[in-house]
Amino acid sequence: MEGYGVACPDFALTFAVASVLATVGAMTVNVGPVWSREITLAPEAQSVATARRFVREQLNVHDLPSLVDDVTLVASELATNALSHAGTPFTVTITASGEDVVLEVRDGAPSRPHRVHASVDDPVGRGLAIVDVVSRDWGVVIDADAGKSVWASFDLV
Repeated sequence: MEGYGVACPDFALTFAVASVLATVGAMTVNVGPVWSREITLAPEAQSVATARRFVREQLNVHDLPSLVDDVTLVASELATNALSHAGTPFTVTITASGEDVVLEVRDGAPSRPHRVHASVDDPVGRGLAIVDVVSRDWGVVIDADAGKSVWASFDLV
């Protein structure tokens, strides 16, 4: 798979090319990402709104309106966590394959996020619980040298 980047004033786009693999006697189609886009944002409060807008626009451009609410909510939670806990620039990537959409937020802090059991009166602490309920699956990849990636997947419907 090859990626091609295009610089835009508001965000960087990464275009992915689908790959098709043939095997002897049968055709196996491995559709790598059908499309993938990313944006890198500064550690500023308005970046969370920019992340939401970016995700919403990408899903609408690719005719996936049924995913807009859930994926945008998770993008908001993960971007807020990156801003609040890492305090570094962070990158939001949204990728679609033939089966699902994966949202990923990468930041520069190698610390693993953890779920907090917030009480009814707590104003914060529900982010990862929301991610867990709204997404099909989610996880964390730690790179001690480069930070972490928190990802969430959603079924294409």
